[in-house]
Amino acid sequence: YPFPGFAPGIEGIKEFTATFHKGFPGFELDINDLFEGISENGTSVAIRWTFRGKHTYDFIGVKSNGNYVSFSAIGVYRGRGTSRGPRLSRGWIEMDVINLLRSIGVIEPISKILPSLRHINGKNP
Repeated sequence: YPFPGFAPGIEGIKEFTATFHKGFPGFELDINDLFEGISENGTSVAIRWTFRGKHTYDFIGVKSNGNYVSFSAIGVYRGRGTSRGPRLSRGWIEMDVINLLRSIGVIEPISKILPSLRHINGKNP
C-alpha cells in the first residue's frame, strides 16, 4: 500500500482500510471497470475504481479540512482455489495518491506548482 507506517500483509490492509473509513465516513467507491482472466496461475481480476468522500476526520495525520475528495485507483488481484473455496493470494494496487494528497491539502494544487516549474533556472520550457 502507498503509505508508510502500515503493517505488512493482511493486517496492514485492514489498518489501511480502517484509516479511510475513519477519515472519510460514508465514502463511496464506484467500480468503473472489472476484468477477469484465468490462467495456469489461477484467476486474476483487475478493477478500476473511483473513490469519493468528504475529509471529515483526521486521515494519515492530516487534520480534517472538510474538502470533497475524489481519486481513482486500479487493483490487480490473483486468487487460487483451496479446499475452503477461492482465496486471494496476491494483489497490487496503484492509487492516484498525488490527487488524494492535493485534495486534503498536503501538497499545493498543480495550478500553483506548474508556473514555478516552468521558470526553473530562468528557462521557460
